[in-house]
Amino acid sequence: MEELAVRAENLASLSAQENPFSMHWSILLEGKTIGRLSILNYNHHSGPLSELEYYLSPKFAGQGFTTEAVQLILEVLKRPLKATVHPEHVASIAILSRLGFKKTSSAFYGPARWDTYLYTP
Repeated sequence: MEELAVRAENLASLSAQENPFSMHWSILLEGKTIGRLSILNYNHHSGPLSELEYYLSPKFAGQGFTTEAVQLILEVLKRPLKATVHPEHVASIAILSRLGFKKTSSAFYGPARWDTYLYTP
């Protein structure tokens, strides 16, 4: 996670003007990518919004890698973040809840319901 920390600090130091749309990190284990995190920045009708997305190879699930990586991003970026999760993804919901995200709404996109969680530092 040390490599992620250095890259996160470097990217967090960029202004929104220098990196207006997105930031991406790899979750590395022994130099190999096992997952990724992204922050997508866009203008919402209520103002600027940053959305967190993450993926971890199922082979490494349940070992704390995603929790550690998301926690690091939250500590470095220090800004509100939104995350949208399918309600059946209980592991993701547990990670977000453990890190202080609060469920704010639910919406249907096609036939599937998605829940929105918000983190405010």
